[in-house]
Amino acid sequence: MKSTRWVSFILSLAFCLGSVVLNSHAGTTMTNKTELKTKNTFVPNIRMPDLTVSIRRPPFTAYVGQKLLDLTVVAKNIGNGWKNSSTCVPIYLVLSKDTNIPIAWPDITGPFHEDRGLGAAICPCKKLAPGEILIINNFAANAELPITIPSDTPPGDYYLGAVFDPGKFIPESNETNNTYCTPIKILRLELEKRK
Repeated sequence: MKSTRWVSFILSLAFCLGSVVLNSHAGTTMTNKTELKTKNTFVPNIRMPDLTVSIRRPPFTAYVGQKLLDLTVVAKNIGNGWKNSSTCVPIYLVLSKDTNIPIAWPDITGPFHEDRGLGAAICPCKKLAPGEILIINNFAANAELPITIPSDTPPGDYYLGAVFDPGKFIPESNETNNTYCTPIKILRLELEKRK
């Protein structure tokens, strides 16, 4: 009885392995004697998070040197996997002349420059389930440093940007959608007081 089960098991295993070997060569062509070129590549369905960020109620104008106090930042996982709860993922705010916000650590020091960081990050140390939203009210109050428009910022039209996971700590299904930007006009305070 035991030997019959073993024979059935081995035959089933051999059949499965033979199918896998045959199927692995289906749709391939020989490019030389040692290399196979695959026409149909199988990619497994891996469950991964996909982190996005946005700003609710952004200011339309701000003055040079002004602290941005009343900001609500929204972090979301639009992927099909969980964001690991043990990793704190930073969110930075930046000031840019264009909509191309880099997914990188923003520089928050020195004179004003393109994609200037506006303060230190807040790190939501929270597990984000697929589809879950994390709303951070009063973002500036929760940040490590004040979120301030640099005093040497030339007045003009800018974009207030947010960057989620600039260091790419969390492997995601889409690493290109971790930024958000909205238009903002920077004014010189002295000129506005005279009017």
